[in-house]
Amino acid sequence: MTENSNKYDSLQLLDKLIKPKTKKENRSTILLKDPDDDYSIEWNFIVPVCFNRALDIFLTERKKNKKAVFMWTQGTTFAFDIGDVLYFNSNISDLDLNQKHYIQVQNATSATPGDKHKNRDPGYVYFWETIYNIEKKEILLRKNLTMTQDDFVRYLIIGH
Repeated sequence: MTENSNKYDSLQLLDKLIKPKTKKENRSTILLKDPDDDYSIEWNFIVPVCFNRALDIFLTERKKNKKAVFMWTQGTTFAFDIGDVLYFNSNISDLDLNQKHYIQVQNATSATPGDKHKNRDPGYVYFWETIYNIEKKEILLRKNLTMTQDDFVRYLIIGH
């Protein structure tokens, strides 16, 4: 379970995670989203557990009372990739039930964390945002967007 309770907390953590660092920092034990939650109810897009790897959320071995334990940790090697499809969270607003709002990644490079010797590379994501009318079987909106992996994660959280 994360310590985050809302989208604002996720955004604050994202900003803290991607902030330039003067030394190598360990992975955070505070997570952008619950790794066991398929729905991310506070986020504008549904990010199922199959995207934990893309969000750099992993079970990591840590020492606790000199014993090895596994716990969920958060990093910044965001890695959304070609073919990834994420659907709009219809609980966020009153979207027409005959419409399917989704994004599909067309091209991407992973983010890589920086350290005192090199700057962080935020990577990029090129994706289509589409609204499809199910009843009429037609695309109502398709726009192409390109942004960093960092901004893409922010986009999934707040939708703009």
